[in-house]
Amino acid sequence: MGLREFVSSLSSEQIVTLKKLLIARDNEHLSADADEYAVNNYACPHCGHRKFCKNGRVRGSQRFKCHGCSKTFGLKTNTLFHATRKPLQLWSQYIDLLFEQKSIREIAQELEIAITTAFFWRHKILAALRAIVRHKKPLLEGVVEADETYTLLSFKGQKSGIPRLSKKRGTPATQRGISKEQVCILAATDRRKNSRMKAVCLGRPKTEHITLHLEGMMSQASCLVTDKHRSYEGFCKKKGIPHEHVSSSREVKGSVHIQNVNSLHSHL
Repeated sequence: MGLREFVSSLSSEQIVTLKKLLIARDNEHLSADADEYAVNNYACPHCGHRKFCKNGRVRGSQRFKCHGCSKTFGLKTNTLFHATRKPLQLWSQYIDLLFEQKSIREIAQELEIAITTAFFWRHKILAALRAIVRHKKPLLEGVVEADETYTLLSFKGQKSGIPRLSKKRGTPATQRGISKEQVCILAATDRRKNSRMKAVCLGRPKTEHITLHLEGMMSQASCLVTDKHRSYEGFCKKKGIPHEHVSSSREVKGSVHIQNVNSLHSHL
């Protein structure tokens, strides 16, 4: 019997079991082979020096010593997996669940890990993503859409020094409309899905807030598409960037619209 015939003869439960066995076997080979090829494909995480040597093992994991800064390191130093004792397969499952927008409690229950572990893993992953964005710094190019959204100012986790009385989640603001009780989150995205999103101020943004967020993030050849907020006009005039505006979030004039950035807001 050939391999194809053998797999087709298995039940769905047997195929799931076979898949788990193959993944476990691959993880064993990866952990065994990682030390083997690390010397040729790695650099010192402290100084970036390419020359180092093996420096013993700690709890079965190979250690190295850099010839440049003389510091020691392992394969997980300065990575997401530093100081973790969980298998890498569990991290892979965690990332899949995270991007499925599962809650911390749901992830902890499904992977059978502590809620505090799930919480700290999420922040380690988000910190790594921020570091990648800061390192690559892709410019927003072509047609760039920008718009702001608002969320109530929260002091969750702050034990003292709160400038107002505490309130329950879901309590509305005391003032109607946009006020200093709301955080302005400015988002910008181009048609290649490069995006920027940041809390810039309380209440409505001014030209200086938009300049601080978008300056150096857009190419000079790009065109900014926004609503009719005057602060965007001031930024574009100051930087000499072409500006198009629409009267509402649903208005579409050919390629001039802000539906992509509004979609980004809905995901937030």
